[in-house]
Amino acid sequence: MLQNIKCKNFGANVAFAAAGVMFAAIVGTSSSASASVLVPGATVAPTSLTSLPVGDALVATETNPFIGLDSFNNVKFTGELTSSVYTDPGTGGLDFLYQVSNDNTSIDAFDELSIKSFSGFTTDADYVAGSGGTNPTSATRSTAPGKIVSFLFSSGVSQGTDTSDLLVETNSMNYMVGVGSIIDGGTGGSLVEAPAVGTLMTNVPEPASFSAILIAGGMLLGRRRR
Repeated sequence: MLQNIKCKNFGANVAFAAAGVMFAAIVGTSSSASASVLVPGATVAPTSLTSLPVGDALVATETNPFIGLDSFNNVKFTGELTSSVYTDPGTGGLDFLYQVSNDNTSIDAFDELSIKSFSGFTTDADYVAGSGGTNPTSATRSTAPGKIVSFLFSSGVSQGTDTSDLLVETNSMNYMVGVGSIIDGGTGGSLVEAPAVGTLMTNVPEPASFSAILIAGGMLLGRRRR
């Protein structure tokens, strides 16, 4: 009888262990499936998240203006780009969050946000559903070393609306002031939080220097030809 009880208990333990393995597998699959891996040269459909990754802690955030100019230096759109950096305990790296607003006085919509400085880092492309008016339809990364990550909006981000929160999860351990480009019939430049190699950079340019960089950014980032 004792032997039978032990056998039954053993069977129950095996069943519980199997259930535990299955649960772990489900959790692991759910966790790994919660982001769209974006490698150099690839295009993906960004994953829709209900919130930022659990445990993400805000490190820095800033909101900066941009002016989109066409090839004749005519103003096509204006707005603001908010960028934030978070520590992600799940990956051990930094997450970068971006949201772009198009002023209601803009002449045009825009259809792309591109950020530089991702060379050599792993990236996942996601967005937080319900955090803004327009969700991205795709995300791309330039060919190796994968310097530029872009979010694209097939229907455009119209005047008086903003994008959802656009998330790039990385294995970067540092951040710095980088450059973002808002693109359509014109191109506007804005300073953003971006991944960095080496020493943490925390010195943001003074307002006067900042304005000069923004104006120059429209010239240096290049314009898309339609």
